Amino acid sequence: MVKKKTQTFEELLAKLQESADRLEQGNLPLEASLALYEEGAELVEQVRGMLDAAELRITEVNARLRTSEQRIEEVDALFDEEDDDD
Repeated sequence: MVKKKTQTFEELLAKLQESADRLEQGNLPLEASLALYEEGAELVEQVRGMLDAAELRITEVNARLRTSEQRIEEVDALFDEEDDDD
């Protein structure tokens, strides 16, 4: 079984743009246009999936950052309390 090479976001986007450009030219036979449109729709799904995954990663990183910031604020508050006691 041949393993398919995973394409990058940029490669998929370039391929999608190429398909759109060919469709916009309007000189393809109907069947070729339909096939190209279907291929473009599949590319859009793949690109959306990658964007969704990227958004999830960003959300997770931001959540970790907020947690870290909260911990730092808690530690700062403890030090401030100690300074006030002196």
